[in-house]
Amino acid sequence: MGICWSKSSVSSRHPTSATEAPSRASTASGSDSSSPMQSPELSSLRVSLGTRPKALRRGGDTTLEQHQIQQAAYHMGAYVVGDEVTSPKRLATAGQTVHDVRLLLKHGRGNVKADDIPSYGHNGIGSSVAKMATGGGSSKVARAVVMGAAVCDQQAPLTAMVHAPHMAANEQSVTFEARVPMKEIKDEGNEIPVRTKHTWNELQRISRDPTSTVVMDAWANGPAVRLKDSAWNAEPATKGAWSMDKSRAELLKERIEGLVPLIHPDHDSVTAANLRCRRNAPVSWEKYAESQVISAEFANSVRNALSCVPAPQQREIASRMIQEAYGTDPGSHAHQDAVESVLVAANHLDSLTRPAVVPPEY
Repeated sequence: MGICWSKSSVSSRHPTSATEAPSRASTASGSDSSSPMQSPELSSLRVSLGTRPKALRRGGDTTLEQHQIQQAAYHMGAYVVGDEVTSPKRLATAGQTVHDVRLLLKHGRGNVKADDIPSYGHNGIGSSVAKMATGGGSSKVARAVVMGAAVCDQQAPLTAMVHAPHMAANEQSVTFEARVPMKEIKDEGNEIPVRTKHTWNELQRISRDPTSTVVMDAWANGPAVRLKDSAWNAEPATKGAWSMDKSRAELLKERIEGLVPLIHPDHDSVTAANLRCRRNAPVSWEKYAESQVISAEFANSVRNALSCVPAPQQREIASRMIQEAYGTDPGSHAHQDAVESVLVAANHLDSLTRPAVVPPEY
């Protein structure tokens, strides 16, 4: 899960996943013509993004991770307000992709204040280097993966590409943009309510139906959610630059996987020069507070509904949501622990956390 590196006859480098990538060719077929030529040494370096369908963790006594707890808590919230999620495994898989993208971009978001200190400032540096990439959108997305940092307009298409193996034949991944309410954080620490442009990815079945469309927003906090329950549903949105069916998403994913080894600063002089430039003269990003993908209105309605549900029934509902999404054994200790965690998260759907930002290796 995340990014896996492997190289023929040598050890892996810089993994962010405990799972080794399957041995397969990963070329830059169809990539931008400005991409550097692949040397024989680099041709044996392979990268795999995201979680393979067969590697999805379901069943048994598996301990649920934070993002899975949040996903099940959202499903519980929808259930108690009388609008049950009808395809829990689909949303759980989308939630896994959102989590994978956050792990890929583990050094943070350039325009989020909370990521500055834990990344030692690399959130802004890496995001700037990604923006400097030439040769089209694919190059910028690949640069974001190499840097481990990005803002929303690279995170959204990356999410679509990473999700490619899990897409159904009738699904489309589409990026959307809107001016949404956020809190800008000034240098002196004051938070100012503003509206600013934001980009996210949506997984659609033919049309932008509020119930079947899934918002996958790795930049914001929270799980994969139905459009109707998202913080962005009320905003007038327009289609962004990216729209892809399964085959197109798979092609772009392969392209990114081929580009990543080639444009690593250890091998590409342009990336290395851009990185030195931004370390010496960092870009001054406008900084925002963390945003939540689940709307405050939905979260409030869930809290109100839960206050009327007896505790034993709440546990039964939480248990059912976990089983439907992840198939864990209800008799296991891991499942019972997950029930308690889901109950807590269900009351805080508009204040969810995300994986901790980590500093770069340099």
